[in-house]
Amino acid sequence: MLPPKWHAILCVCEHLGARDLSAVARTCREWRSLSLEPGFWSRLDLRGLASAERALGLLSTPKFSQTTSIAIQFCDALLDAHLALFPPTLREIVLDACHRITDAGVETVAARCRQLRKLSLYWNNHVSDKGVLKVALFCRHLVELSLSGCHRVTSNGILCVAAHCKHLHALDITRLPLVSDTAVSAIAQSCAGMRELRLYASSQYTSAPIVDVATHCPQLRLLDCTGHNRLTDDALRALALGCPSLTSLNLSWATKLTDAGVVAIARACRDLRLLSVHGVLGITDVSIRALGEHVRGLEALDVRGCTAAASREPDKLREIIPSVRVFVVHT
Repeated sequence: MLPPKWHAILCVCEHLGARDLSAVARTCREWRSLSLEPGFWSRLDLRGLASAERALGLLSTPKFSQTTSIAIQFCDALLDAHLALFPPTLREIVLDACHRITDAGVETVAARCRQLRKLSLYWNNHVSDKGVLKVALFCRHLVELSLSGCHRVTSNGILCVAAHCKHLHALDITRLPLVSDTAVSAIAQSCAGMRELRLYASSQYTSAPIVDVATHCPQLRLLDCTGHNRLTDDALRALALGCPSLTSLNLSWATKLTDAGVVAIARACRDLRLLSVHGVLGITDVSIRALGEHVRGLEALDVRGCTAAASREPDKLREIIPSVRVFVVHT
């Protein structure tokens, strides 16, 4: 029997559809009783959805009138029209890799769900600045936003987010080649509470927006600058000064960096748990020794490809930094 306060996750997929769930509800007294409890259907996980009509038709029934979270991923059956069925009570929406969703669907969601706090649109190729603008205008309570892989989004969309979504704590703008330094700086200057910023695989950025992040976002915990081959040690010194609470820093393939920047981070960010300098040739044992001396509990350190560091092999790293357990950080 499930605990009475458990919040159910509705999983509608090819193997367990709405008809199967109804059968369970008819034959299992505990499930039926639990499903009547307030809040039971507050979180819907529809990953693996095979038929949008079959599942989303349920949203019009009273039991889903207070649903606050819905997740649908990798569902090419999901269309813009289906999003009009979403209840306005939603505070979290995940629509990752739903490739037939367009700006029209995003605009529908934004207009209906104005209390939205989390929105993930990972790898939605049809989403552009037009949809992002409506999200920024209508959903001003957003604290988490992922536009990762939405390659049609440009600086204009990100500037709209900066102007209207000032409570953001987490932003993922991975692989957005049309976003400029200026737009990232605007985000930093508007969202002082930023804690997680992912700028993965965006080689167009210079050090300037990272310095702005360091200056304006003192609560930053996670920063991903993978592939920033124009990033310099000055940006790392700024981060060390402005963001001492960093716990995760990915600098893979930031090829201009040297020991000077990493040593500054090691001395200031003593709660660092993850650091990757994979592929950075300017890193030597000086950085590794500084991490061992100053960082209290480093758990993941990726120095693969740092050929100037004699101690880059796992056994030697553990001698200097015993807390390290992970030596490959995904990039």
